[in-house]
This record gives sequence, structure tokens and C-alpha cells, in this order.
Amino acid sequence: MKKWAAALTGAMLMGCMGTSFANSPEESFKDVPKDHWAYESVQKLVDSGVVTGYPDGEFKGDRQITRYEMSMVVAKAIDHYMEASDSDKELIDKLSAEFAGELNRLGKRMEKVEKRTNSWLSGETRIRYFGNSPQVGEKLKGGDKFDFRQRLTWQGDINPKINFLGRLNMDQKFGEGANSRTYKVRMDLGYIQCKDTFGLDKIRVGRSQLDSIGHGLIGKPDSVDGLLLQKNIGDNTTLKAYVGDVSQDGDASTSNTQTLGTFEIGHNFSKDFGASLGYYWADIERTARGAGMGNLNIAGNSNATDLVFNRADGLDIGFHYKFGKYRLFGDYIFTNVRNMNPDYEGRLGNHPKGWSIELTNGVGPNVYYLAVPIVDRNKPHTDAWMISYRSIDAGAVPVGGFDTMGVSYPNQPYSAFTHGTDNVNAIYLAYQNVVTKNVIMSLEYQHLRFKNRGLTGLKSGKIDNTYKFQFEFFY
Repeated sequence: MKKWAAALTGAMLMGCMGTSFANSPEESFKDVPKDHWAYESVQKLVDSGVVTGYPDGEFKGDRQITRYEMSMVVAKAIDHYMEASDSDKELIDKLSAEFAGELNRLGKRMEKVEKRTNSWLSGETRIRYFGNSPQVGEKLKGGDKFDFRQRLTWQGDINPKINFLGRLNMDQKFGEGANSRTYKVRMDLGYIQCKDTFGLDKIRVGRSQLDSIGHGLIGKPDSVDGLLLQKNIGDNTTLKAYVGDVSQDGDASTSNTQTLGTFEIGHNFSKDFGASLGYYWADIERTARGAGMGNLNIAGNSNATDLVFNRADGLDIGFHYKFGKYRLFGDYIFTNVRNMNPDYEGRLGNHPKGWSIELTNGVGPNVYYLAVPIVDRNKPHTDAWMISYRSIDAGAVPVGGFDTMGVSYPNQPYSAFTHGTDNVNAIYLAYQNVVTKNVIMSLEYQHLRFKNRGLTGLKSGKIDNTYKFQFEFFY
């Protein structure tokens, strides 16, 4: 009860900065009944980190709160709408509609609580420095150690059930001119999303992140074309089905589709513990060439590209657990390889496995890599850390979420940039700090070693050590 009182005191102070209780009509002071759905919805936003600084389990305390007090909590959630998950956005939308009158009096004038334009634009600028120390190949040098990225995101509501999102992405190394061959602007996200349609809670079609199974061990932060279907059963069980083309840049063609399909059931046994079971099938070519130049992190039989296998399926078992201010989550993958090239069958085997685990005190969704910040960019001078470990057999993961997290030359043998989720044992450390509002500083380090050095023919088990120092600006 003391926590709840302290939270309301802070919310009241926030509200008093923009409005006065004396100017609110009497109906704003009516109590929210103790059995009102808003209490449970706000608690879910607290559990997922969207609303912070409020009590973690006492939204149904000894006394009822007023609609005005509840609207202050909802206003706090609206401030974090852009970085919320899809399910949390739905809760915020629902709460915003319920408390629209009070939110208007608080000055929360946005499309969720009043009529105005139904689309908006946001941006992100990243500047970073990175380095590495590979076992084979070259170290990054000169201007290759610096780059910047510019993103522009536009999104909006087509109608109450359909919304869209698109994002332009431009990466460039320092010192490159606008006419450089490496200069390019691409659309890395672009999808339509529907809710409460055809009996499903969510349908997403277009170019998106690969987030359909587990916590990102099988994954990709953007640029995957596909279809996601989601159905919620009650408040604690979710079914997801996905199919998409995961071709890398420059590889996509009508004759060389790299198809991944997944199905997953997830269940939250409590607000702190949940688990998932997923199945995947992949018609994706896995290759070997020379000294680690194929997409498998192994040596090929020659400098010609060998097709090692082109089909696999398997299981992903995941869990997440929250205790105090910490979150622990992990995945275990078991793969069945199909159509194995006989020249490699004795070396790789037909049942590769892999697992990954992460511990963090940060906020946000349970995903291994920092495609989503682990800090709240609206809270200056706050920070968070994460530590993860992964151990992956060669051929176990069809699409690696950790690939591109470690920067190195992609055309070098056993590149950490393209082989970060295959035949590796790796430690990944990161720290983030909100130096001022909407400005995040990040430090990252990865230590990568071969899980099975015998597949490489090298004398050392080391792959690379990579590190980054970067600033991100959001507006």
C-alpha cells in the first residue's frame, strides 16, 4: 500500500505540472471499481517494463483509485508507446480509449485519445566505433572502424483494426562519399498488421523482423519477408504460425527461395515465469567452401562451394523467468538435417544441437541481442547490462540472430559478422546508459571460439573478439 501511495503521489505531481484537479469535472473523481479490467491491464504493462516506477503487484490495493489517478498511470504508458510490444500497444490503446476524457485533461493529445492525423514519422541516428582481433583474416582498419546509420520510420492507422509500418535504412562508413559503391538506402521494414481479424488476434504480412520462435537464437532483426498469424487463448497462452523468405541481401531470386516456417505455443504459468515449445522447418541451403567461406562455420573440401544440405527441421524449447529486477531467459534447439551431402555426413552428423541463455537487469522484450534497447530512453542517467552465452553445433541454426552482432570483414574466413551462430561457443556482454533523454550510449563485447575446431582444420580454437562503442539518438 505504501508503494501504491508513493506511485500515486508521483503521478499526481506529474499531472499537476500540466493541469489542475480543481479544473476537472466531478466525474473524473469517480472510483475505478476493484474488479475493473484496467487494473489487470496496467499490471501487465508493469510486468513487461512499459510502465516503470510503479508498484509491482499492488494495483488492487486496499482502496480503489479514481479514474483521474488511473489516467496518470495510463499517460505514463503512452509515453513509451513507440517501444512497446504489439500486445502491450493493444493494452495501451484499450486503456487510452477507456480513460480518453481524463487523458485529454492531462494534455495527452495523441491519436489514441483524440482525432488528428493517423500517421507519424520518427527517426534514429547511430554513430559507432568497433574493432576486432580475428584468428584468420584481417583486422578492421582505417575508416572501416567507424560508421553511421540513419533510419526513418513512418507508421499509422489505416482504420481501428489495421496499421502499417515502414522504415528506410541507410548505412555508411566514415569517409565514403554519396557515390560510393557501399552507399545504399534500403527498406528494411515494411508491413501491414491487422488485429481481431478472421478470428485471429494478429496478422502481419510484409517485411519485418524474424521473431516467430524463441528469443532470437533463430531470428533476424529485420528484412525478412513473410506472414505471421497469432492467436491468444485466454490471457496466458499464445499460438504463432509463420512462413517467410529469409534470403540474405543479394541472394533472393524466384529460383532460389530460402523458406523458413515455424509454429510455436507459449504459456505464462505466472507473471514471472513462462515457457514455449516451437517447431521449425527450413528449406535453406547450407554450404561449405575453402577456409570457412561458406555459410557454415566449417572448412570446405575445396575452393568450390559445396552444398552440405538444403533442408532441416527441429524443435526450439524456450523459457523466461523474472526475479526481482533481473530477467533470465534461454532456448534449446534440436535439429534434424535432411538431404545431407555424403561427403560431410561423417563430419557433421544429422542431429546438431544448440542453446543460449541470457541474464539482464534491463527492460524490454526477452531477446538476446540489442536490436531493442535494454534501457528506457526516456529516463536520463539510468543504465542496464546483459550477459549471454551460446553454444551452437554446426548446422543447428537455420537463420542466426547473433549474426551481424559482431562486426568484422564479411568476406574473410570464419567471419564473426556472418558466422556468429554456427559452430561457436560465445560470450556476449553489453552495457547501456541513457546519457540524456533519447540518447543511448552502448558498449558491447563478444568472445567467440569454435565449438568443434576439428571441422575447421585450424590449430587454434579462437574465432574473434569483437567490441563496439556507439551512440544512438532517437527523435
